[in-house]
Amino acid sequence: MAHSIPSLHHRLQQELLPLYQQKLGRPLKHHLHIAGVLTWLTRHCQDLLPKRILSVGRPKRSRVKIFFAFIAKHIMNFARTTDLHRHLQVDSQLAYICGWDWLEPIPSLATFSRAFEEFSKIHLPEPLQRRMFKLYYGEHGYTEFIARDASDIPAREKQRVKKKSKEGAKGGPRKRVGACQAQLDSGDGPDILLRELSKWCDSGSKVSPKGTRFYWMGYKLHIDVTKEGLIAVYSLTSASTSDVRVAIPHSMLASEVVACQYELMDKGYYAEAVMQYIDSQGRRAVIDKKACNTAAKKLQTLMGLVKRILGIRSETDRLLAKRTIVERVFGNLKDNYACRDFRVRGHEKVLMHIGIAILCQTIEQLIRLVS
Repeated sequence: MAHSIPSLHHRLQQELLPLYQQKLGRPLKHHLHIAGVLTWLTRHCQDLLPKRILSVGRPKRSRVKIFFAFIAKHIMNFARTTDLHRHLQVDSQLAYICGWDWLEPIPSLATFSRAFEEFSKIHLPEPLQRRMFKLYYGEHGYTEFIARDASDIPAREKQRVKKKSKEGAKGGPRKRVGACQAQLDSGDGPDILLRELSKWCDSGSKVSPKGTRFYWMGYKLHIDVTKEGLIAVYSLTSASTSDVRVAIPHSMLASEVVACQYELMDKGYYAEAVMQYIDSQGRRAVIDKKACNTAAKKLQTLMGLVKRILGIRSETDRLLAKRTIVERVFGNLKDNYACRDFRVRGHEKVLMHIGIAILCQTIEQLIRLVS
């Protein structure tokens, strides 16, 4: 762990609490929560926060204060910016924590929208989240495993591009495997490989843990989670994007930020090219093998039942059981950080919304790890 991480509780007790109680009275629990996250962010990411730009005409409102307000919005689990703006006007303590003084008016709702669009164009949360991640692991950190998975992101927009016809559906898995091999043969970096994936809004389907298939219109969020519950890599693609096409780029990006021994994935990532690449990098790919036909599926179900009855548990089963950490992270983002209901449209803005939520979750997980 990096030695530069301060004691957040000591800072809150010795510096922030007396200041807030003197000027605004006794703060509420969520005020202290937001103040702790913003203090941590300001202390370690001051150089990455948006700066005031001098220009001709009326000066712009402070973008740092508005960005702090968006962080407070996700911590309070507000889906709409309108709810945040209304809350800032009546909650003087929250406005003061975000940076607005008593005599300074809260910017208009249109100003919040313009600032959000500016942040989304430069992908502001990504370097901040990367800095927070390296704060714990350092430049050459190590974790036991990385769990990789994807989740549905419904959007309030129409399908932008007409989906391709289902001709040759029997060769679908074969085409996906060929796409993974083409990624390796191209020799491109992970950024280029992710940029080649579709980013528009379309329809997707997925099988739930109970075995039922559900459909949604929107996007798909892919994340890599370490053993400690920190998100190492995340990306947003179209809902119809196959999970296996994201495995190799994510593995490349994850190896740049942290070293690991295992990469845990479900059946959707099973491909020989993916396993060969991960093994060639000195790591072990632990993927639940996908049954290729009905007979193999029945045999796989029967073997799983026999193992549970006899109490047999292999090393692969033990590792795959730890993959549930990525499901808990998804549930935390959707239930506690406003990632279940999206009121913005477009890939950039949806990614910005998710990026702020991931940044808040990363900071709070850091606070739990070091406290």
